[in-house]
Amino acid sequence: MSLYAVQPVDNSAAAVSLPSTIRDDDPRWALVLRIIESQHFVRSPLLSKFLLFVCERSLLGAEEELTEHNIGVTVFRRRSGYKTSEDNIVRNYARQLRQRLEQYFEGPGQNEALRITIPRGYTPVFESVDVILEKPPASEASSCDLPQTALPADARLRSRKISQAEAPMSKSRFGLIAVLICMLIGAGWLGARFKAHSKDVKASVAHTLWTQLFSDGSTSYIVTEDAGLQVLQDITGRQSTLPEYVDGTYLGQFTEGQSQESIRLHRISGERLTNTPDTDIVTEMVALPEAQHKQVFVRNARLLSLKDLKQGNAVLLGSNFANPWVSVFEPQMNFRLQYDLVKNQSRILNMNPRPGEREVYQDTGTTPPYATYAVIAFLPNLTHTGWILIIEGLTMTGTEAGSEFLFDDDPNSFFRKAKDTKGELRPFEILLETTNLSSQSVSAKIIAQRIY
Repeated sequence: MSLYAVQPVDNSAAAVSLPSTIRDDDPRWALVLRIIESQHFVRSPLLSKFLLFVCERSLLGAEEELTEHNIGVTVFRRRSGYKTSEDNIVRNYARQLRQRLEQYFEGPGQNEALRITIPRGYTPVFESVDVILEKPPASEASSCDLPQTALPADARLRSRKISQAEAPMSKSRFGLIAVLICMLIGAGWLGARFKAHSKDVKASVAHTLWTQLFSDGSTSYIVTEDAGLQVLQDITGRQSTLPEYVDGTYLGQFTEGQSQESIRLHRISGERLTNTPDTDIVTEMVALPEAQHKQVFVRNARLLSLKDLKQGNAVLLGSNFANPWVSVFEPQMNFRLQYDLVKNQSRILNMNPRPGEREVYQDTGTTPPYATYAVIAFLPNLTHTGWILIIEGLTMTGTEAGSEFLFDDDPNSFFRKAKDTKGELRPFEILLETTNLSSQSVSAKIIAQRIY
């Protein structure tokens, strides 16, 4: 089965149009994030994911996506051809979601200035309530008015000043970002709209790259590895193809049986897991000055769709073994990572070696210190309306080295060669070599490159 048999390419204007952005000071989105951090939701990743999805799509003006079938496919990973008349998972979880919201607003959220309800049709309604608050002195208040056009007619907010204390995650709370990111990536869904450090932040060392990835008016996704998939492939000795991953065939084979092994495999197949290095990379990326006030979302690989790679920008972390979406772009890549499940080894294939280059690059040992390798690829998205950044290593150390090269080293000497006449980066690939020293990398160096 070809990739496009799963979801055909649509080059129409509607297919490549970008959604509007969620305002950085939007109290509705801040409320959603507070709710999923509460005790009523923190232990229920599926309900959190359900709430995040319907609120995100509503606030972006994409209510047409909030159908029972689409929620079943996107949130609950049902196959695209499943019948809602035979599978009522969305309706069941919708009832639970409404109950949890009522419990939140009767308990820890009783003093919230806004309320969220999920009526039939799954489009959330945001309504303001009359609360008695002591009005702060004018000199201490920092307020903004919500535009009435930002809400559907049946959910318009009454004109109200929003104090700085009610605004989205403040700079003083930046220390909680890593914890929140780790929780929400595990749940599989995170809209990341965080403030930078409280001090003034200068442009990052890879400023040119980040400005193209986190551009005004576009949607950008940071996609973490699916660690659960990686474990399942290691156990079974068979790697999933992208079509099997997208339609749920690979994960769906692990049905719950009577044996302890089948029970464990079934449990792992239902988990959205990621690893600590990916969480660290995400934390740094959302704090980049170029990402501030932009629409940046974090997804576990299981929650991404092919449409996301056609309509926006994306950062794909990890190789095709743990992030199958990388395989979409491999046909146009010169440096391709290949994993051998029999030998439990990975290597990077150089499809067209130049003088002085090797055909294959792989770890030079198994006991640190040893040399390991990573690839950074910057390529157009599927409709050439945005950009895809791939950071993959033979090991997690290699992936870390790739991100550190962009965060901390000085890639500008290479970027100067990769710029076009307009000063923008052209598509490129970089092959990096680093040293694995007790599962940590030292500074990486470029040993091969391609500029297109």
